Amino acid sequence: MSQDLSIASLFDLAGKTALVTGGSSGIGLEMARGLLRNGARVIIASRSAGKLDEAQGELADYPALEVIAYLASSAGAYTNGAVIPVDGGTSISKGHRDYLQAN
Repeated sequence: MSQDLSIASLFDLAGKTALVTGGSSGIGLEMARGLLRNGARVIIASRSAGKLDEAQGELADYPALEVIAYLASSAGAYTNGAVIPVDGGTSISKGHRDYLQAN
């Protein structure tokens, strides 16, 4: 029996539960979306009850890829000791070189 290496299978998070702290806004909310897209049950936590209610309403209607889904799924099962920048490309843009000129 061969292993299913399709993208859908590799990134499938069905049956997994994720707790996303700071999940009511910013990168936490984006992480929650990515996990939901791939079938995970997502629990979000926030210090602001108002923002939490807002995010909960938004995510409830969100359809079931992001770095977090890769690391949480079998696709990233053999990834270790790696630095994976999640910075919108700023580490390879002009801003990355600024620190070299500061010295």
